[in-house]
Amino acid sequence: MTAGSSLFYSNFISAAKDRTHMTVLRSDDKGSSWKRGALIFPGPAAYSDLSTVGDESAVGLAYERVWNDTAVMTGASSSIWFVPVPTDLPPFEHPPLAAGA
Repeated sequence: MTAGSSLFYSNFISAAKDRTHMTVLRSDDKGSSWKRGALIFPGPAAYSDLSTVGDESAVGLAYERVWNDTAVMTGASSSIWFVPVPTDLPPFEHPPLAAGA
């Protein structure tokens, strides 16, 4: 999704390669690198979608997450959350890969 001259991407980014740590990343070089981003939710989450919001000072993120943060994604115990995410994201450090990855 684009807002202004930046490209935005949302997905779970976890060192354990599980569906946790819903994150939004921003690229300022047409997707060659993703140096800015923010962790939105640290628990189980999936199926995200970004949209423009207002004057492009924020993007909207809709994503599925559990009702309580300790459950596993099962569908029946999850809900859709919508949050505005500022487009001026801070520098982002990707989590290290899990051992053996």
